[in-house]
Amino acid sequence: MRKFFKWLGYSLLVFMSFVILVLALAYYNRDLIFEKTSQALNKSFNGKLMIEKYNFSIIRQFPKITISLENVQLQDSLTATDIFSARKVDLHFGFYPLLQRKVEISSLTIDQAQVYLYRSPEGLRNFDNYKNITDTTAREEGSTFDLDLHEFDLREVKLIYADSLINKSYRFEFVKTHHTLHADSAFYNMRITGDMHFDEIIFNPKAGGFVVNQDAKVDLRLLAYPDAKQITVLPSSLIFNKQKIQIEGEFGWEKNGNYALNFLTEQIYLKDGKALVNSKLNTIFNKYSINKPLDVSVALKGKTTPGYQPDIVVQFGTERAKFGYGKIVLNDLSFSGTFTQPADTSRAASFARSQIDIASFVGEIEDIPFRGNVIFTHLNNPEMNLTMASEINYKRLINMIDTTRFVPKSGTFSTSIHYEGKLDEYLDSTRTRYEGKLQGKITASNGALFYKPKKFNFDKVNAMFEFNEKQFTIKHLAFHLNDSPVRIQGTVKNFIPFFIKPSDKGYVNLDVTSPRLDLTTLFAERNKQNLSKKQTDQQRKKMTDMIDLVYQKLEFDVGVKAKELAFREFKAKNISGTVKLSQDKIESKEIRMDVADGTTSLGFSLSELEKSQSPLVLTSEVTDANIKQFFLYFDNFNQNTLLADNLEGTISAKVKFEALVDEDYSVVAPSMKGSIDSKIKNGALKNFEPLEDVSIFLFRKRDFTDIQFAEINSSFTIDGTALDISRMEIQSSVLTLFVKGRYSFTDTTNLSVQLPLSNLKKRDKNYEPKNIGTEADAGMSVFLHVYRYDDIDSKINIDYDLFRKWAKKIEGQ
Repeated sequence: MRKFFKWLGYSLLVFMSFVILVLALAYYNRDLIFEKTSQALNKSFNGKLMIEKYNFSIIRQFPKITISLENVQLQDSLTATDIFSARKVDLHFGFYPLLQRKVEISSLTIDQAQVYLYRSPEGLRNFDNYKNITDTTAREEGSTFDLDLHEFDLREVKLIYADSLINKSYRFEFVKTHHTLHADSAFYNMRITGDMHFDEIIFNPKAGGFVVNQDAKVDLRLLAYPDAKQITVLPSSLIFNKQKIQIEGEFGWEKNGNYALNFLTEQIYLKDGKALVNSKLNTIFNKYSINKPLDVSVALKGKTTPGYQPDIVVQFGTERAKFGYGKIVLNDLSFSGTFTQPADTSRAASFARSQIDIASFVGEIEDIPFRGNVIFTHLNNPEMNLTMASEINYKRLINMIDTTRFVPKSGTFSTSIHYEGKLDEYLDSTRTRYEGKLQGKITASNGALFYKPKKFNFDKVNAMFEFNEKQFTIKHLAFHLNDSPVRIQGTVKNFIPFFIKPSDKGYVNLDVTSPRLDLTTLFAERNKQNLSKKQTDQQRKKMTDMIDLVYQKLEFDVGVKAKELAFREFKAKNISGTVKLSQDKIESKEIRMDVADGTTSLGFSLSELEKSQSPLVLTSEVTDANIKQFFLYFDNFNQNTLLADNLEGTISAKVKFEALVDEDYSVVAPSMKGSIDSKIKNGALKNFEPLEDVSIFLFRKRDFTDIQFAEINSSFTIDGTALDISRMEIQSSVLTLFVKGRYSFTDTTNLSVQLPLSNLKKRDKNYEPKNIGTEADAGMSVFLHVYRYDDIDSKINIDYDLFRKWAKKIEGQ
């Protein structure tokens, strides 16, 4: 142990002696070092170099000797402005060269400095005064100063470069960086590592600066070619807020020099990317939001020519992101695309010539899956060329609509779209017309849907729709509606589902054909809560709202052709006509059909459909219809006195009718008003109890169970439940009579019946009744009062009207 301490003491003594020797040598040569350094620096610049004071140390980089220059300034001789200023510059010298009285600088450290470089509009540069210090010293024979600089450190060193000729500037700071430098005959190999701060990099002052007020960790590898005035950036990296950006390329700083730089970053968020670009790009990016990072690569190619806009290619992509633009939200979005901005020597805005090409994208909008591609041009006011397609099945549709009203049961639905025009009009959900070109197709296969409010059951749905910016065309639509097969073709104007809403009204022209259309189930009792205030105030899904819009803002002009039509007991054939439908009204000018072996034309209007009672206005003309079937089809006109089983013959009639219709589409009897002019040919009345009762008073031996009639012409006026009968002549196989008065479907009935005494003459089996006219003199007659004062179920009463008391009263009404 004693021997160990003895050798340790010797070692410390040797080391201390060496330190003393270095200090002595440095102190002895301090003037020589400062003089040689100052001479070398002054010979390297045509400007003025000023150093306030200096001192030396061997502790900082032992065994190197450090000379500290304090408050150093280098002024340009032409402008007297500081090119370089520093609070302190530490020069590190080798020990062994000093033994030969040579000054050799191997490294240096600069603290709190600023480098200001500029080029004037005339092309004058303040750094043209710089000379290669290594060449200057090396070529002097017998020089005792040598700059063999391999590394240096910068601490809070700001670099400002302003090029007024090409209108660009750069401002950044080496906060704490380490630089290695290896000189070759033609270039310098440099590496910079450490912390930097970027104030801004400006290529176009009007657009704003890039990388504004950003801290970065850098690892830059550079090759500088002074003679060619070019820098090659070897694969390097910059880290901004933990986001790594790889960079490589070439840059020439001479006028009209070329540059080509490539940047690559993976998984960068849009908010981080916005922090690195200029304010003009930020204005664009602020319109968008995306919750997933993107992979981005940027390629810049250009010239340092004044006003020259570089050629820019940006490739980008992401997967399964949520993307927002205004009110548009895309979910589960994956895409890859390219932004290009061609080189331009003009000073015009480059966005007018820029383009974004998204070669493919997939995602969801409003839960609807889609795929496609799009190209955006003229980015200052973007135009787009979009191709998009979508396909969903009924199970996916269930999650997209309000199933309290619509219940999908089966089917596959596909859509394809192509649009060329302005982006802003395509994304405007309030748009009522397009200036751009829109083309699309929608198909449905084997679909089924139940619409609860109206109890409509659609199945076997197969369809193809086509649309453009002006019109929606139903090329083919076939389905069964509550088991009634229907085929539809037509057009829709001022409304294109999902794209254009009607500004006021949309107009639908349809041709509907069906072999058999049963309206009974379509006019089931209406949902009393349909479109109530409570319901309309609820938040609805957009697809459901779009379907509701069909009922609210579209008017339908429907041409109908059906071989058979049924509504409850009513039956018709060969139906043709036009029906117009709107939100609260159904009307038809004329529908023609074959009813009860005759022909019928019908015009009607049913309005205020959302109310519990809806006004019905009807006009109709019936020609040669089977009266028995006619009464059956119309359910005996809602009365139970004269029934279909009592009737035979053919009827022709002209009807004008108004009434209210209740929620199950039945006529509200007290509201009825109208008139009927009818003609009955070959009529017969069988087993009609009121006439059979006449036999109690007259003609007891005649058969009133089967009565044949001559042509009966009658005029009726309807007022509520009362039917006012104008004087009517009835010539029958049993008797002749004239009838006038009021018949009620509910309560009081008062009829005056005139029986000419000519009826006393017996009529044989072959008697053919003939009309004499209602105004003709019927001769002596017996008058009867036919009446009922109770409800409809009470019995009709018949009394003699000996003094024509009731006849006169009824005639006076």
